[in-house]
Amino acid sequence: MKKEKKVHTRKNENLSNNHIPKSMVIRTEASNVGSSISQLTQDIRRMMGPHTAIRLKERKANKLKDYITMSGPLGVTHLLLLSKTESGPNMRIVRTPHGPTLYFKIKTYSLCKDIIKTQKYPKSPGSEFLTPPLLILNDFISEKKEQPHEILLTSTFRNMFPKLSFQNAQMSHVKRVLLLHRNASEDCIDLRHYAIITRNIGVSHSIRKISTNLDPKKKPLPNLSHIKDISEYVLNTESISCGSDSEIDDNITIEVKEKNNIKNGAKEKTQKKAIKLIELGPRLQLELYKITEGISTGEVLFHKNITKTLNEGLNFKEKY
Repeated sequence: MKKEKKVHTRKNENLSNNHIPKSMVIRTEASNVGSSISQLTQDIRRMMGPHTAIRLKERKANKLKDYITMSGPLGVTHLLLLSKTESGPNMRIVRTPHGPTLYFKIKTYSLCKDIIKTQKYPKSPGSEFLTPPLLILNDFISEKKEQPHEILLTSTFRNMFPKLSFQNAQMSHVKRVLLLHRNASEDCIDLRHYAIITRNIGVSHSIRKISTNLDPKKKPLPNLSHIKDISEYVLNTESISCGSDSEIDDNITIEVKEKNNIKNGAKEKTQKKAIKLIELGPRLQLELYKITEGISTGEVLFHKNITKTLNEGLNFKEKY
């Protein structure tokens, strides 16, 4: 008889996975939202990856309480609910399992395919979606005292993504940026999604063209039949200066510390790299108009058109 093999799981991996925020992006009333909101849902799922349900399929019979019930066993911490009303598309961010719920109006949006059409050299999808994006919050803390609902808004966005330690993080693992800019003039939040591309500084275009084409099936190697020696290609100034518009500008540079594994021990090496951001999409302009204590129910903690008293504001600040 064959003996059954025991599967041993590492405790460290289980502990780390339990602390990773996970999300589900859901279309409420999926049959009535239209094709544009359906595609926007797919784009947001891709943006929130890899810790999200990318292949989630909604059914007419599914209700919000069904997703809340399943969020516990699956370890889902946030639900992003997209819907469409007569006034326009909306989005709710729900913190499971007890709330609160943040209500947003989607004032304007652009799909990923719309962003790609405007680019001369669009970025083809690759391994950047295997790691979560780097979250950047810009102008979320105003010069005045921060309001309680702004503190809750900031903490909600921060808790939707894994925490990143800059001391231990590797540059190769940070491949995307999710930028949230608080537009105070229009009282809304602008969302942008970028891919990070880096190149080593000091390497000519001709050398980079050979070193990056490791797979001839995907991208052919340059034609060297017209030269007698490889030095003619390397030292040719025309091949160095004929970079396309998609080449990275060397004016924006960063210093990256890389560890080299050597038998005697690991040594750190500082290397300068040029960096460029290419927009992936989608684009969103969100307007926060309401916050409720529970999951789409309960006490209204904040409303854009309703001003709370001082005591109510202090109670809100004590809760959150």
